[in-house]
Amino acid sequence: LSGTYYDQDNAQNSTILGAAKITGRTAGGMNVGFLNAVTQRERGAGGATIEPLTNYMVARLQQDLRGGNSGVGLMFTSTNRVLDDESRDYLRENAYALGVDARHRFWNNNYQVSGSVVGSHVEGSAASILSTQRNSTHQFQRPDSRLSVDSNATSLSGTRIEVGISKTGGGIMRFNVGATRTSAGYETNDAGFLARADILQNGNWVGLQWQEPTTYFRQLYVNLNQFNQWNTEGTHLNSGGNVNVNGQFKNQWWFFTGWNVNGLGNSFDDRAARGGPVIRRNVRQNGWLGFETDNRNAIVSVLQGYFVLPDEAGTTEFGIDPELRFRIASNVRGSVGVGINKLTYDAQWYGNVADGLGGTDYTFARLDQTTTSLTGRVDYTMTPTLSLQLYAQPFVTAGKYSDLRELVAPRALRHDDRYAPYAGTLNDFNFKQFRSNTVLRWEYRPGSVLFLVWQQGRGQGDRNLGSFDVGRDLGDLFKTRSDNTFLIKGSYWFSL
Repeated sequence: LSGTYYDQDNAQNSTILGAAKITGRTAGGMNVGFLNAVTQRERGAGGATIEPLTNYMVARLQQDLRGGNSGVGLMFTSTNRVLDDESRDYLRENAYALGVDARHRFWNNNYQVSGSVVGSHVEGSAASILSTQRNSTHQFQRPDSRLSVDSNATSLSGTRIEVGISKTGGGIMRFNVGATRTSAGYETNDAGFLARADILQNGNWVGLQWQEPTTYFRQLYVNLNQFNQWNTEGTHLNSGGNVNVNGQFKNQWWFFTGWNVNGLGNSFDDRAARGGPVIRRNVRQNGWLGFETDNRNAIVSVLQGYFVLPDEAGTTEFGIDPELRFRIASNVRGSVGVGINKLTYDAQWYGNVADGLGGTDYTFARLDQTTTSLTGRVDYTMTPTLSLQLYAQPFVTAGKYSDLRELVAPRALRHDDRYAPYAGTLNDFNFKQFRSNTVLRWEYRPGSVLFLVWQQGRGQGDRNLGSFDVGRDLGDLFKTRSDNTFLIKGSYWFSL
């Protein structure tokens, strides 16, 4: 709820009042995992609730069969919140998910069939379930959808089913064929992450693996991928595929390259208009190439880049990600990497505006965006039982909008025919963020570990909107106030 009751002094994280975790494996091949945590109520400006008292629980059982070549598992998650008048309309009160999965290897254990079935159920006030139906995961309100919003509903349920068959060994060929169906009401974001529901996906992969050295390569992998997507109403969302090759030369250098195409087969995007009608996709192609030097050296260089060819609308993108990995000594290693990305996107969703007649204008604009980041890691092993890990990443992105338009013919064949000029003000952006983690790990007895953690975060998004200057922006970032979190975590190993 920090976005609803925003204040710069609001807590960035919930305080854990208590947590317990149990993991293990029995002599009969049963793997057990259990985690339960309770977080306290957090208050913001004026004492308003920004996060309620909440209990999170995850339980997992997995029974190995046939010496681990087959197995069956069960998983259950729950999230239970103690809501009040300030939080009841914004958060779901209870959320549950229960899943069963199984796998079986056969034919000399070179082939495997697998599958899973998961059911979810969430409960809350009518306002919170209405928000769930309309959010980016579900979007029941789409005007050309058979789904309908129920403003009186106080619960929402759904299922996810996945099946697959694969070849995992024997010879040089591997493959996987699978399908997943996620119903429109499936919701697991209270104790997990779900980008979208309402989708049927099919993926097909064939790979060739040469792992014996040849004249030019120590090992070589060639992969062909193809995918198809529909929503559960049958609208074709996307089809595409890629070919990628990676391998290791005789001098121990690695290379990787590939080519991808999507938007094939008269496909549409039912999420681009953020609750609006489906929009025809443009065919898009992109490629990538990279190299990595000999990993045996004290310093390893990695250089990789990618690009998107201009599509019908002129949308394009390119980026480069160089990285250096180093080993100063046998007990000190780390890496420093830079990410640089330049994007020109002709039809970036900008906003949905009520038209005053009971309808909605779905607006889009051309976006020119530049993003850069610097990522550093250091691992220092002081003794066999004491180590220190450091991670830090500053991130800067800035974007400028132009050519504001509204959606008028979303299924038109020509890109330009889908939009018409729209009068309005465009607001550019410049956002920067810094995140760091410092972790001291002490194994005070075999299998039992104590962690001391310091996390720091900074962010800013109200200066130099639409303008990108990495030196200036990083300088502004490190002048902002920092939010610091300190954690102590312990584990104790015992056997029965």
